[in-house]
Amino acid sequence: MKNTLKTIFTAAAVTLFLLSILTTPATAKIFSFNNSVSDDLPAGTETAFNREFETQLANRYPELPKGQRERYTAELLANQNFKAITTTGDKVAKLKTTLMPILKLFKRENYTEIAVFESSRPFVATYNEFTIVFSTGELDILTDEQLRGVAAHELAHDIFMKDFEAAIKAKDFAAMQQIELKCDFVAAQISRTNGENPLAVVEAVKAMRRWLAENGIAAQPNDSHPEPAEREKALKAALKNLKN
Repeated sequence: MKNTLKTIFTAAAVTLFLLSILTTPATAKIFSFNNSVSDDLPAGTETAFNREFETQLANRYPELPKGQRERYTAELLANQNFKAITTTGDKVAKLKTTLMPILKLFKRENYTEIAVFESSRPFVATYNEFTIVFSTGELDILTDEQLRGVAAHELAHDIFMKDFEAAIKAKDFAAMQQIELKCDFVAAQISRTNGENPLAVVEAVKAMRRWLAENGIAAQPNDSHPEPAEREKALKAALKNLKN
């Protein structure tokens, strides 16, 4: 994500989930966000998740300076791969209002930029760390709840940026998959915190995949992202382990 066009596709899927119970209840531990095992938090509790989530937000990379963000935005708006892309107008304003509860939970309501471009093909990705780019096709097929789910997934990548950069440098696709699954789980928990369906993020991915099938477009293989069916199965199992 430090290159010119940095994208993380929410067509991501999950095979396993790290936030799970490792031992018997008497000696249970949970994985923390940085892949270490935490002994001081109760196993599989939402309180533990929320506590560490706040810590991880504080440990993210510093926000990009305003001048740098303006240069990246100008670069994005000039990118010919995105037809009629804009960061202003009614569609963007409506979408940002839709996403605002999630932006606030990630403490990014005054930082993250939203962009929309014209394409019937569903697409969402993060560009240069602070802009989430949506196609009009994505807006057409997803519900507001699903849009918030995929936005939460994109914002979760900010938490794991150092790990992601290391995985890219090492061309470690297994590590990339682990990062994707962690982002999915964070998105699920944030959706639940917002009073919504924690599976919204996987439902969004399935909706995107259905659109491709209905329009005769084959899904492109992606070594860094497991398949949606695997993701849904693993996410349901992970959520089952997380108790109040």
